[in-house]
Amino acid sequence: ARLVNFFGAEPDVFKLRRVVADGTNPCIPFHTDVCSARTMQIPLNDESEYDGGRLVFVTEQGMEVPPRKPGSATIHTAGVVHGVTRLRRGTRYSLFLALRPGGGEEVDLQHLVQPALVCLPSQRKLSVA
Repeated sequence: ARLVNFFGAEPDVFKLRRVVADGTNPCIPFHTDVCSARTMQIPLNDESEYDGGRLVFVTEQGMEVPPRKPGSATIHTAGVVHGVTRLRRGTRYSLFLALRPGGGEEVDLQHLVQPALVCLPSQRKLSVA
């Protein structure tokens, strides 16, 4: 009940994601989640265990990189522009919850694993508001 209240609805999809910095994982370019009405991302390990792999939101104030403690949650709706910087070292674990638009369509989160043609700058180069 607490999760539903926090998320705003009962999630339709639960996905566990493991990304290893092996040189083959590009960034996830800026995008919106057209296949989910709402997405919750929960980091499962500490940012000290990896370099890169930072969630970046595009806002009216510029690019924002929220702090992500294990077990914390970031929720965004379908129209929010976001991406993830390339993972350069370590392993990053995340849990994703999604709410299908219209309730019944299959949610495709393949944008999380497809190779990117253009990568985001590293977190060190970002101007965080």
